[in-house]
Amino acid sequence: MKTLLFALTLMIAGYAPAQDAAAYQQAMQQALTVLDSAETGEDYQAAANQFERIAQVATAEWLPAYYAAFCHLNRVSAGLEKEQIDPTLDQVEALLSQASDRGGDKSELQVLQGWTHQMRINVKPMQRGQKYSGLAREALGAAIEANPDNPRAHYMMGTNIFYTPKMFGGGAEKALPHFENAVAKAETFSQEDPFWPSWGGAPSAYFLKKCKEEIEG
Repeated sequence: MKTLLFALTLMIAGYAPAQDAAAYQQAMQQALTVLDSAETGEDYQAAANQFERIAQVATAEWLPAYYAAFCHLNRVSAGLEKEQIDPTLDQVEALLSQASDRGGDKSELQVLQGWTHQMRINVKPMQRGQKYSGLAREALGAAIEANPDNPRAHYMMGTNIFYTPKMFGGGAEKALPHFENAVAKAETFSQEDPFWPSWGGAPSAYFLKKCKEEIEG
């Protein structure tokens, strides 16, 4: 890992003046390889560090900041002390703002914004649940409106509804159509950019099955 980080730092430093496309592509591929093998919070932090280094150099690109935010969200999901959650999510929102300023895709960024709101609930579920669940649903609605074919938007909307109590309009039955959409759209979604986000297919299938089992009893 240290060797990879050192090589990445040298590569970016050497090509920084021209922001060479080949160097950017190689750096992104290396960082995505680290991300793909991440399992722990420390692994996701290592991947985030790489993406943040790329973002510092490739200032015309939005995806490095996007992926850095994605890594930090996975760190929170992997388990952080409560006092670390809000500062980490503040960092996520700063990265999403940076990605937006660089012309980032609205639908993809709103997906992570919705996820960020969901994660803030974990700090104080009783006090924050209603507020941040509503904010998450609003952000994910904007993600779907911006691109109805984005499977990640439907997946995250599904999780938001699934974990919302039935008395507040949530539950498996309400979430089921969103997971159905997510699974179907994941099979057909495509982008020319090889680094475009592609996550969400497997967990969508998992939740789709979970919803059906819960509904059938």
